[in-house]
Amino acid sequence: MNTFRNLAAVLVAALLAACGGTGFKTVKVEQFKEVIKDPSIMLVDVRTPAEFAQGHIDGAVNLDVWDSLFVENAVKAIPAGSKVAVYCKSGKRSADAAGKLEEMGFDVINLDGGFLAWNDFRHKRDYVIVVHGGAGNVASVEKDSLKAAQYYAALDSALAVGSKVLEAGGKGPEAVIAVINYFENNPLFNAGRGATISDAGTFELDACIMEGKDLSAGAVAGVTNIKNPINAAYAVKTKSEHVLFAGKGAETFAAEQGLELVDNIYFATPKTMHWVEELKQKSKKNGTVGCVILDTDGNLTAGTSTGGMFRKKWGRIGDAPIVGAGTYADNNSCAVSCTGHGEYYIRHAVAFNVGARYKYLGEPLEVAADYIINTELNSEAGNGGLVAVDKDGNIAMPFNSTGMYRGYLYKNEGTTGTVSKVGIGAGLK
Repeated sequence: MNTFRNLAAVLVAALLAACGGTGFKTVKVEQFKEVIKDPSIMLVDVRTPAEFAQGHIDGAVNLDVWDSLFVENAVKAIPAGSKVAVYCKSGKRSADAAGKLEEMGFDVINLDGGFLAWNDFRHKRDYVIVVHGGAGNVASVEKDSLKAAQYYAALDSALAVGSKVLEAGGKGPEAVIAVINYFENNPLFNAGRGATISDAGTFELDACIMEGKDLSAGAVAGVTNIKNPINAAYAVKTKSEHVLFAGKGAETFAAEQGLELVDNIYFATPKTMHWVEELKQKSKKNGTVGCVILDTDGNLTAGTSTGGMFRKKWGRIGDAPIVGAGTYADNNSCAVSCTGHGEYYIRHAVAFNVGARYKYLGEPLEVAADYIINTELNSEAGNGGLVAVDKDGNIAMPFNSTGMYRGYLYKNEGTTGTVSKVGIGAGLK
């Protein structure tokens, strides 16, 4: 009998150890709210830095439980013998962090309930807009203050266009189209009016739009006379039974829908005509524009438009119009728009796999997106980046090139103002 009891005790001890220790206490939301009123208790947010920056409980310090240096960072940040209250939007991550801190000798209280509990504390997002205007070597732009100012202003304007639509009661698809139309009509960007040229010296454009609420999508590829390809992509989604039209078929469909058509030379600018004269020079230009939105109904939409790769061969189609490669949205995970060397993004199903890591591995959006861009891909094999927003309003904008034209804007529920940032290189303004 004693042998049996001893064996049971060992098994129980092992089970408790596997669950993260025996010392930390897990409490429900209402009790946690009372606990953190005690000024002697140190409040620790164990989400990623990007999640923390987008909103946290006042007074919390950030210790990313995904960071391999979590223990070392905790030693530096938390005084010995402290009583600690831990929270996260993931119940598992919160418990993992609580277990580690308890093993280090801290008296730990853990918030039970994961995201449902965290929802009681976080500022809920009324809407979120994230944009990109392409990625690549931006060093020369950053050094030119006038040129950089033009890009910063354009990114701010794109965000304002989307915000205006949503503030007026518009939904995600309407706002995404408005934002991308702005990019397509701005010759600074490789989409629409500023499209790059093919090897033949002509302009061939691609676009895609996808809604997360029902996974509906529409796309066009290799079009030469549609002024705003994203409008044609939306028409494919809403006015046909198909997902992707290419070339002459897409152009015929656009004409039938009454969309504005132009001569191919419309897409030329002084910059692109200069490229025509220098076609023999090599270029690594990676240009695309994109927008992802979480709207006021909680629905996700992603859209991407591009002039493609500089000097692309006839009929070449990149990742932008390929659902799951350059564009993807799913209300159960996130919305993603990519920019970069499209062949790699197609092979790695980049946009879809960001959502898959988020949905099936439980990774935070920032972690999932960063893994795909900087581990699965790299600056040599998959140069570029992406923007993404998840169903909770978290934002990711990783890139492995020297920079990416990008920005975000969000509005919290119950507020009248918005928060926005734009960037070209490493920092945001």
